[in-house]
Amino acid sequence: QKSMRAIGPTVRRMTSKSQISDQDEVADEEEQKIRTMIRNQLVGQKFKIMFVFFQVILLFQEVYLIQYPPPYIDFLALFSFIELDIFTVAKMDCAISGGFLSKLLFSTILPIGISLLLFVGWIVSRTKFGNDSRQFKIIENTLINLFIILTYVLFPSLCATIFSSFVCEDFDDGSSYLRADYSVDCDSSDYTSIYSLAIIMIFVYPIGIPLMYLIMLYKNREKLDPQKFFTEMSLGQAVLKRERDVNHLKFLYDAFLPEYYWTEVMECLRKLLLTGFVVFFYEGSALQLLFGLTISFLFLSLYAHLNPYLMSSNNSFAIFVHFNI
Repeated sequence: QKSMRAIGPTVRRMTSKSQISDQDEVADEEEQKIRTMIRNQLVGQKFKIMFVFFQVILLFQEVYLIQYPPPYIDFLALFSFIELDIFTVAKMDCAISGGFLSKLLFSTILPIGISLLLFVGWIVSRTKFGNDSRQFKIIENTLINLFIILTYVLFPSLCATIFSSFVCEDFDDGSSYLRADYSVDCDSSDYTSIYSLAIIMIFVYPIGIPLMYLIMLYKNREKLDPQKFFTEMSLGQAVLKRERDVNHLKFLYDAFLPEYYWTEVMECLRKLLLTGFVVFFYEGSALQLLFGLTISFLFLSLYAHLNPYLMSSNNSFAIFVHFNI
C-alpha cells in the first residue's frame, strides 16, 4: 500500500553526500518542501477532518432532532461557530424580516456576492500584472483556493437550508406548513417564492459545488496523478510535481494519494446525503435515523477499503471519526 513513508527515500536521495555541489541548493529546497508537506499532513489534515466532523454533528441536532445529553450540548456549544449558518452568524435573523424566505435569500446570495468580489480581484490583478507574470500566478492561486475554501465550509449548512425548503407538514384540518418555519403556509405565494428560489439554488450549491470540484479535478487529472502516465515516478516525486503544476486546487487534493485525487467529491456526496437529503424524511423518525446510519456505514466501509489519504495516520483518524458519526 502506498503511504507517506514512500517519500522518505526521496528525502534521503535528495540529501545524499554523493550529490554534486551544484545540486545542493535544489535538493535543500525540495527537502524543505517535503518536510513542510509532512507537517501539514500531520496537523492540518486532521484539523480539516475534525472541522467537517463538528459541522456534521452540529447539523444533526437540527436535521435529525437528536437530543444530546446536556454536558455534550455544552461541549458542542464551544464549536457552534463551525456550523457556519450565514444568516445566524451575520445576525440577520434580527435585522431582516420576512422569515424563511429572507434566510434562504440571504444565505444563498451572500456567497455568490463574495465570489464575485474574488473574481473582481482576479480581473484587477490580471490587468495590473499581466497574465503570465509571477505575481499574477500567486494571486490567482490564492483567490481560487479562497473560493474553494468558501464553498467547502458553507456547503453542508447551505444544502440543509435549501432542501428544507421542500418539506411541508400536513395537518388534520387540511392545511400545510413549511416544517422549517411554521409561519409559512405551503399554499401561499410566499412559499411559491421559496420553492422557486430553492429549485434554482439546488443547481448552484448541492449539485453545482460537487460538479465544479469534479470538473476542475478531472480537467487536471494527468497533473494530479502523474504516476499513471509516468510509471517510473516515485510517490514523493509525484506529490511534489502535482503541487507545482496544480497549486490552485491544492485544498481539494492535498490530503490524498494521487490516484484518489477525486476523494473530496465523494466527501461532498457524503455530507450532502447526511445533512441535506435526509430532510425529506420526517424529522427524528426511525426511517430518517436508519437512512443516516446506513449512509454513515457505507462511507465508513468505503474509506476503510480505499485508504485514500497520503498518511496512514490520517486514514486511521478519518475512519475513527466516521465511526463516531
